[in-house]
Amino acid sequence: MSQFDLFGKPLANPAAPASAVVSANAVEPASAVASANAVEPDKPTLSEKPAKLAAAPRKPRARRAAPPVVEGPAQVEPIEPATEVISMGEWVPVPMPVSASAVVPVAAAVVAAVTAPLPLPVTAPVAASAPARRKPEAEVLPAVAEPALLELAAQLPEGLRLGTSSWTFPGWAGLVYRDTQSETLLSRKGLSAYARHPLLRSVGIDRTFYAPLPATELAPMAAAVPEDFRFLVKAHAALTTPFDQWRRMPYAGRSPADFFLNAAYATEQVVAPVLEGLGTKAGVILFQFPPLGPPYARTALRFADHLARFLEALPALPVDAQGRGPRYAVEIRNREFLGPAYATALGARGVVHCLNVHPRMPALAAQARLILDGHAVAGISTRPPLTVVRWMLHPAREYATAREEFAPFDRLAAPDVDSRSAVAAEVAAALARQDEVIVIANNKAEGSAPLTLQYLAAALVAGAEGA
Repeated sequence: MSQFDLFGKPLANPAAPASAVVSANAVEPASAVASANAVEPDKPTLSEKPAKLAAAPRKPRARRAAPPVVEGPAQVEPIEPATEVISMGEWVPVPMPVSASAVVPVAAAVVAAVTAPLPLPVTAPVAASAPARRKPEAEVLPAVAEPALLELAAQLPEGLRLGTSSWTFPGWAGLVYRDTQSETLLSRKGLSAYARHPLLRSVGIDRTFYAPLPATELAPMAAAVPEDFRFLVKAHAALTTPFDQWRRMPYAGRSPADFFLNAAYATEQVVAPVLEGLGTKAGVILFQFPPLGPPYARTALRFADHLARFLEALPALPVDAQGRGPRYAVEIRNREFLGPAYATALGARGVVHCLNVHPRMPALAAQARLILDGHAVAGISTRPPLTVVRWMLHPAREYATAREEFAPFDRLAAPDVDSRSAVAAEVAAALARQDEVIVIANNKAEGSAPLTLQYLAAALVAGAEGA
């Protein structure tokens, strides 16, 4: 019976000479090998081999020689991809490099075909799109003033300037601004529209309470308002907060420094930038003190003494012969400080006490009387021709609850007629003395600072008509 090797070829006769065996094992050309490897239908497969094939003695096999180099186009078998990369936004298979132990001599044409760079993609690369052109920022326009509002503003004295604590409230659409705008846009571009409101000729800059602003940031604010407009600028809170309290404030930063009543810091970081940036439109530099605890709360004299030394070291402000010009002002939250020592510390240096409507403080009339009495005790006969009033908080509410209840500050949510009457009385008295008057209203006073000022203006006009 004929026997076959693993390639389906007839095995040589065991008795055949060795030369025949060598001849049978000789390497055939590649085309012959490929033809021999094809399984023909009439030849048995491995499962059909006779059982005695496995028992036949194993014959030594000659080592196969390398295939001959074939000139002409090379036939390269496809290589299975082993990994992938991203090219031009699509996954492209890349063959794994062949290890050195697996390299076999191949024709030059084969090497060139395998090592050739990957072909360029059929479609052209998508050109990078040009950056999207930013949409022009909207302009902030003033609200259309009703004739009655224009008439009311025309009846107010020239020396009275009304304003709000800030100008960045979207809820003021229809009151101050024509349309609803974001707080960010109002911060950048809303001041010009704010200053065109018939009643608003002043404004507070509260940002400086949390961090000083350089002159380069204050100057654009001055450029956005008319010449007779005045700013009230809060000094940095580090100047008015004792260090043991300051370092616990959320806005003090990670490494707060002790600048409490530090005149050099005040001059460099507050006074100089305000005068340079705002120029003649600087109205008030306000040192607002929080409620002070021990050791200052125990004795008003200690606070007054430290305050006096601080004010004495500040640079003089440029005022004219009539005393008109920017002024320092002090606002406190400890009613026990109101007395002769505090009044003397301010009056001797031409500094104004800021009358403030706040639950922690006595009524405005009481504050004004205590200051005047203190001046009398100290023999101070002259006083700055300026009155500053800040109407800050509804007497029956805390700051946080008022903010939550009154937002978005578009209506008089809690009219405070008593405080309105008190403010109107002090303003009328100051105007009668020929003082310049700056009144700053906060949204937390009644719910909407612009409306608070509108009702205050109406009360002033009505009081003047009834006098």
